[in-house]
Order: sequence, then structure tokens, then C-alpha cells
Amino acid sequence: MGNVIKIDDGSEVFDIVNKRGELLGQFTFIPSDFDIVKRYEKTLADFEAMQKELQDTPTMDEMKEIDRRMAESIDYLFNAPVSEKFFSITSPFTVLDGGQFFVENVINAIRGVIEQKRNVKLEAVQRRVDKYTAKYKAGPGGYIAPVS
Repeated sequence: MGNVIKIDDGSEVFDIVNKRGELLGQFTFIPSDFDIVKRYEKTLADFEAMQKELQDTPTMDEMKEIDRRMAESIDYLFNAPVSEKFFSITSPFTVLDGGQFFVENVINAIRGVIEQKRNVKLEAVQRRVDKYTAKYKAGPGGYIAPVS
């Protein structure tokens, strides 16, 4: 094996389990990625647009195309090819007992992970920044000088 550079990319492995706790699969992504909120908002908008398309009773071919686009949108959200992990379980637009689509359930679950992980990680970053900047104070005109 050649030279190796090992880095911490912030990625984490998540298990996908059903409500009975049975393992359905796993996927890896970086929940603290700063761009994930922007990608989440776009994915949500994509989902809402596709949901409207479903109201027109699409043909089988149109439904396959909508499924494919939703999978692309989920991959975009995670910035990784994870849609196969979710949608090998069932179609993104399978209606669940609660009346929501399967993909909606996935998006809501991911929102919780993003909020939890980003809040924890962002608070840790802020504490570290505060620790190193506490000895400095902004003076007149925004000039930053050490506090005596």
C-alpha cells in the first residue's frame, strides 16, 4: 500500500431501522456540513413540486421518472449516493399508515438528525472560538486589540 493521508471528514454512519427496530440498511453522511441546510431546503422544494405532479395521476413511466428525480434530490441532499439505501426498502412515494409519503418520513427524520448534530457541533465550535478570542476586544473603529 502506498502513502496514505487519513483525515477526519466529519462523516458518520447511521442505521436505518423500521418502527419495530429491525435494521433495514445503513448510510454515511456528514451531518455538520454547512451546506446541508441549503441542500435540505432545495430538496424540500423539489419534493413539494413532485408531490403536485402526483396529483395529476401520472402514468407508470412518469411515476418512474418522478421516483428517479426524487432519488437524485435525496442524493443531492446528502451529497452522497444514499437514495439506494432508502428506496431499496420501498418507493419514495409509498403512502404510509399516517398518510405521509415514505420520502417525507425520510426527510423529516433527516431534519431531526441535522438539527441535533449541527447544534451540538456548532456550539462546540463557538466555545472553541470564544476560548481563543476571549483575550481580544474590539476597540474604536473595530480595531481588535489584546485586553490587558
